[in-house]
Amino acid sequence: DCQDKAYGGGIFCGQEDEANKNKTSALDFVPGNPDLPDDGEYQWLAARLALAKHLLASLLVYYAQPHRKCEPSVVVNLITLAQGEGVCGGVVAPGGQSCQAAVATLLRDIDALHSLLLVLVIDTDEDVRSHKLCAPQWREKLELLITEFGSRPGHLPPLLAWCVLQGRRALCDTNGASVPSSEVQRYSRMAVRAVDGGVMACLHNFLNNQAVVSDALLKEVCASIVYSVACVAATQLNIDPRAPCSAHLSALAVACVASPVPAHLFWAEEEGTAAVLLPDAHLVFPEQPRPLLSLCTALASASAPSCAKVMELLSEMPSLT
Repeated sequence: DCQDKAYGGGIFCGQEDEANKNKTSALDFVPGNPDLPDDGEYQWLAARLALAKHLLASLLVYYAQPHRKCEPSVVVNLITLAQGEGVCGGVVAPGGQSCQAAVATLLRDIDALHSLLLVLVIDTDEDVRSHKLCAPQWREKLELLITEFGSRPGHLPPLLAWCVLQGRRALCDTNGASVPSSEVQRYSRMAVRAVDGGVMACLHNFLNNQAVVSDALLKEVCASIVYSVACVAATQLNIDPRAPCSAHLSALAVACVASPVPAHLFWAEEEGTAAVLLPDAHLVFPEQPRPLLSLCTALASASAPSCAKVMELLSEMPSLT
């Protein structure tokens, strides 16, 4: 059902009644129905937003399953929905201050889930030689949509994911040439734009979103998605260690590895965040104990196997034995 919703031209493609069928947005509402209670408009809007939130969360879990690949046509639909102000851009909440606050919370949840879903379906880690989004016909169509993204925080994570994916593809096309092609350089500049725009802080906020932290499965899925982006940034982008975004990257990775799947990947990957975070934390320890202790605390809380590896790591440090 979730996939059908995405294929149908957007997650708001349900049947409309006669009064609403010509409206440009599925969130438009025709007021004046005497059968509605006083807060009927707010209740209607809140229900529609809650449905959008539920569908996005369901799509996240669906496509996070192994071997579930999102078809390019679905990716186009999802990215189209992100244009402008997002899925529910321009929504004005009726009612008093409490109603407006509740709607604002739902909109933040929707933005976070939608942005993370786009990062997931872009799938930066897949082999670029078989990646459907790297095929010319889909690449050109999506490029037009993504380059029209604005500067909203929710646009930055999928922009970064797209630039890394296509940068990897362009680099593969150069067949190991010593001088990067103009296409590689262009995607690199676009990735820097996302980093300078605060993509790491944005992802950290998404990871702490109430819709994510209140659901154990969704929290695990989102932590894995964000961890993947953090690994890409650590290995593919030349980030100055003194830059503010470097501190955001470290904090982001530490937050992710408190979950079992990212923690497993942390210990398994030689070129991932472990290769970046551990040497830096070792370097300043024990003069600055916080980086190493924060990292170890997060890893130890993830799972029993991860905790055992933390104990092994600490036992090998002369300053602690």
